[in-house]
Amino acid sequence: MVEFIYSSRGKLKLKLDYIKLEQLGVSFLGECTASVFYAIVSHLADTFVSKLNNVKKAEGESTLELSLRLTKELGFTRISRMWRRLGARVI
Repeated sequence: MVEFIYSSRGKLKLKLDYIKLEQLGVSFLGECTASVFYAIVSHLADTFVSKLNNVKKAEGESTLELSLRLTKELGFTRISRMWRRLGARVI
């Protein structure tokens, strides 16, 4: 992310050509942006795994079968509700 920010600045300067304050700002911006992307990508998966761990398996049911059953039970409308606490996770 930091390399992308440096390359998108439009200047043909190396990282060392920037002053320390500019380098600090680019690093901070890059880390914040990467953290938000990570939170968005991982939130739905973490929420789904949490639901998998809280649901009891039927006898002889594999984890794959359980996840497919849970996905069918939740449907699209309930899966979209799994995004609810994303704001708190980003902050």
